[in-house]
Amino acid sequence: MFCTFALSYFAELSDIYAMTTIAHLHIEVINIILCDESISFKDIMSLAFSCKKFYNLLTTDNAFWRKKFYQRWPYLREEYDEHLRLENKSFLEQVKAGVKCKKELWHYLSLMCIHQRFGKLADFDVDFTHFHSLFDPDKSASFMNYYFFVNELTNFLTDPPMKSDFRLTLCIKKLFLYLQRYRLKKKMHEFLNYPEKQQILEKAAFILAQWYQPQKCMSYLYVSTSLQKIAEQVLECLRKENPAHSIFSISEEQLFLWADNNIDDNHWNSIEGRQIIESLCKVLYNLDFRKAIYKFGCRRYILQYSYIDCVLQDKIGTTIILATIYHSVARRLGIRCDIIFHKPNMDYLLCWRAKYHTTNLKEKECFCIDFRRDEETVSTNYCPTINSAKYGINEYTKESPVKVMTYMNIDLYLKSEPKVFIRQSYQELRSLINQIHL
Repeated sequence: MFCTFALSYFAELSDIYAMTTIAHLHIEVINIILCDESISFKDIMSLAFSCKKFYNLLTTDNAFWRKKFYQRWPYLREEYDEHLRLENKSFLEQVKAGVKCKKELWHYLSLMCIHQRFGKLADFDVDFTHFHSLFDPDKSASFMNYYFFVNELTNFLTDPPMKSDFRLTLCIKKLFLYLQRYRLKKKMHEFLNYPEKQQILEKAAFILAQWYQPQKCMSYLYVSTSLQKIAEQVLECLRKENPAHSIFSISEEQLFLWADNNIDDNHWNSIEGRQIIESLCKVLYNLDFRKAIYKFGCRRYILQYSYIDCVLQDKIGTTIILATIYHSVARRLGIRCDIIFHKPNMDYLLCWRAKYHTTNLKEKECFCIDFRRDEETVSTNYCPTINSAKYGINEYTKESPVKVMTYMNIDLYLKSEPKVFIRQSYQELRSLINQIHL
């Protein structure tokens, strides 16, 4: 009898809900349904045009379109969100622009595939003139188009269809590389034209890491956040050892200023400066940062040792990238130290002095931050610290950020195996090296 009653009850509920349409649902429920990844832009606009209520509802909800926008173009968030927030643009309009870019991109790719089929691809893309006009702001295109194109190509390369055409994949890789090189050349020129105070070394290292890893989706936010976390650990270590240090009375605004700008002198006296450097060395030692060791005659070179994003993750790197990490963390704590190339030792050193603009000879004394612990000494209890006598440096000339960037690039280029690069990009690499030297 209970079963009969239950069946009758559920039958009545079914009749009631059968009469309910989507128009009767609460707006939050509708929003949840439409935010599902399976619901396309076309589906949403079809619903919007079904009645005035939905049209007014769906075309004015910027938060909803923001969610759908990043659902469709997830790689745009870091580069793109700040511009939209500052300009207060409608995300619905950005969705429309993104759909238009997608159509233009796939139309251009179809033309590339046709030319490749007839063996004319080399002539077709000599300068990418038509495609360039679709995303270059200098040619009246929206700056946002570049990010749409990169995101679309990245989606294909990271998750290609099961039956993707070989010619199409080849064209996509070629176009993606062209876009990346274009953007990085602009970033390079911007960096070289910054005042020296804003030529931050980790930015230089990141640009070069992007150049040599063109198909990797990278984030400068990861690099800057990783360095900031190390700086915070140094502060924790310093607080335990020297709780009365003056840095703990510094404002957050000052710390942010040091993070984004090179500093011309130390902000501490000799004793407090040493205390920060000793804490820095101790933290990076405990985090197991160390120099990579290469065996003579071994052709296999792991390029990851020269990419700052990989070194921050794996803790093993070349001396110049390790020096950059030490330098970048020290700068965030008000410490100026300089990377120099030490010819007698044929390696990079990190030099520090208590004061740089002083007539006091004692404060002008040079020291080396001995950071070059390698994999062979990893099991020892030796912790790198300040060393004055080991390298015999009494005076040195500071290397500019652009010069250090040149060192980074030459280090990467000379140690890279030829097969790392595709043939078409060789001349571009040569031109980039020339630009850096200039």
